Amino acid sequence: MQSPSEAGAVIVIGGALKSDSDVVWQRIVDEAGGAGAPIVVFPTAAYEPERIGAQIVAALNRCGARAVVVPLAPHLEGVDLQATLNDPAWIARVAASRGVFFSGGAQEYLVDTLQPGGRSTPMLDAIRRAWAA
Repeated sequence: MQSPSEAGAVIVIGGALKSDSDVVWQRIVDEAGGAGAPIVVFPTAAYEPERIGAQIVAALNRCGARAVVVPLAPHLEGVDLQATLNDPAWIARVAASRGVFFSGGAQEYLVDTLQPGGRSTPMLDAIRRAWAA
């Protein structure tokens, strides 16, 4: 496993990134490996995760990524968070991704969902593996 200084790029973006900010979206795709890069999107912190997740995926895919939304957010209707956190298919997809994008919103939802009570989850471990690859 690589040390944090050898791991992938971390791009920190404020909450005002617009869908049409193609220079920024393209940079994210480029850092993830360029055209065809698999990127997973976590709308976990968003108050409207379906809408926000879809917008992020559309922007990334417009710039050449193969982005998908991971259905993991407290505000997603009809989603079993525990099932998604432990789903082998999603865990494998996240671990194999070249980019991980977290939406804006209430960031405490990320911690509460991915590391409840301070305990790591299989999904958080997969995110760490993706970053270290």
